[in-house]
Amino acid sequence: MGVNWNTQIRINDPSTLDRVQIEKELSQGKHVIVQFSHPSFYRSMLPELDEICAHWDENLGVRFYGHYSLSFDCNTILQIPNVKTLYVDCLVHAHNTEALTRLENLYY
Repeated sequence: MGVNWNTQIRINDPSTLDRVQIEKELSQGKHVIVQFSHPSFYRSMLPELDEICAHWDENLGVRFYGHYSLSFDCNTILQIPNVKTLYVDCLVHAHNTEALTRLENLYY
């Protein structure tokens, strides 16, 4: 299928996941990126996000960025093993980066 870069929807630091809205956008062929800039935004919702990732293709992306006063713990991504499109960028500091090699469902 391939990622649809022309129609991109970004959901930034959601307080809850609106699964209906995410799936509506995906079913319309849009590339949806759920993105987080701080651990306080994603700690409780990664299991639900992983469940959504399991049912959708590479047009559902997850992004971790910012974390300006923190070091991003890349072990966080191990909580979303079904992610197919992952963005880990714009970080000043990151640790446990070897975790990036442990995701088996990434789209290349």
